[in-house]
Amino acid sequence: MARTNARGDEKKARGDGELGERIKRRRKAIGLTAKDLARVADVSPSYVSQLEHGKQDQPSLEVLGALAGALGMATSELLGEPVAAEATMVTPQALALLAAELGLDAATTVMLAGINIGGYQPTTRDGWLLVLLAIRYACAGGTHLPALVEDRPAGKALAGVSH
Repeated sequence: MARTNARGDEKKARGDGELGERIKRRRKAIGLTAKDLARVADVSPSYVSQLEHGKQDQPSLEVLGALAGALGMATSELLGEPVAAEATMVTPQALALLAAELGLDAATTVMLAGINIGGYQPTTRDGWLLVLLAIRYACAGGTHLPALVEDRPAGKALAGVSH
């Protein structure tokens, strides 16, 4: 694809913008703002904007993986590759919002999204919070309640949890 600059010279475009469109479409489908996606994927909001507007379309594999995880999809699907339906994992909206609120990393969000007990998953923010706390409690040896301070942005209060 060629692009013409102000002087009339043709320049090869970095990409066709489809990656950004897939990111934006999926983000909106699961109810995340660009800022929420940036926080969950651990990238800057301006970088998400650049991707979505086609100004940047060659993120590192690490960033692609983080974005895909935050969006609840396989990296190959984010890149436009056909994916078998059973390989696609959707991050429920309540979980995506909790992940953004707490600043959870993509790996933790994907791990939580994969939890399915008897065909059911939590449907509310508080349900996902309970699952997260239970996992942290169990991983700490069941000796103390886990602190959430390490997972939330500095100075941000966690609604519904008292310390």
